[in-house]
Amino acid sequence: MSQSTKISLSMLLGVVVGFIFNLYIPENTIQFLDKNIFHLIGTGFIRFIQFIVVPIILASLVVSMTRMKDIKKNRSI
Repeated sequence: MSQSTKISLSMLLGVVVGFIFNLYIPENTIQFLDKNIFHLIGTGFIRFIQFIVVPIILASLVVSMTRMKDIKKNRSI
């Protein structure tokens, strides 16, 4: 199965599960899950991405500046 097919099926499954949750799970349970579980997971994911991406960008800038042959080019950065 190709990667695009897997992604499409996963998106379709997410829509179906969300629709079923909306029909059969009470509103206060969904609000509890949203405030306490999904918000925590989402915030953790964003902080993890920041924790990983910022040092990679900083390291790539430092390495690229140290590899430059002409020092005068560093002034424009």
